[in-house]
Amino acid sequence: VFLNNLLEKGYNANVLPIEKLGINLQGDYLKGELLSLDNTKIKEEITNHDILIVPGFIGINNNKIGLLGMGGSDLTAVYIAKMLNVNEIILYKDVNGVMSGDPKVIADCKTISNLSYDECLIFTKCGAKIVQDLAIKEAKDNKIRVKIYNINDLKEKTIISEKSSNL
Repeated sequence: VFLNNLLEKGYNANVLPIEKLGINLQGDYLKGELLSLDNTKIKEEITNHDILIVPGFIGINNNKIGLLGMGGSDLTAVYIAKMLNVNEIILYKDVNGVMSGDPKVIADCKTISNLSYDECLIFTKCGAKIVQDLAIKEAKDNKIRVKIYNINDLKEKTIISEKSSNL
């Protein structure tokens, strides 16, 4: 449906099937570990299309579909950035980035505008579910800046990078 809408509006778009994404997994099918990344097909497709729709949170594990675990779409974005040598990704969520508390529980939470990778990992270890911890570890290892926006309100955001927030 999404692809058809883009095509009807005149965009040069395509869907990349999971078999061509190039994320190869091993181990548990419900929370696979990265075996290898192969950027051949995705680079070819991105060269031929302005917009490329890719599946999230899944990869190929022994020629079968495997999952990247809870929050695996975040990890997919980081892996794709790594494959394409991109230094920044944007994740759209249902909150205004990383917040000072759970907005469903605490009414006056504030959006934290900047966090270092390590600070964000502390938040995830304390129960924050805004972004997958493995995605942040991979982003840190590959120096990929992560911006988190609210899909319904693009004014506030959190940027996760090497820069500390001075919390």
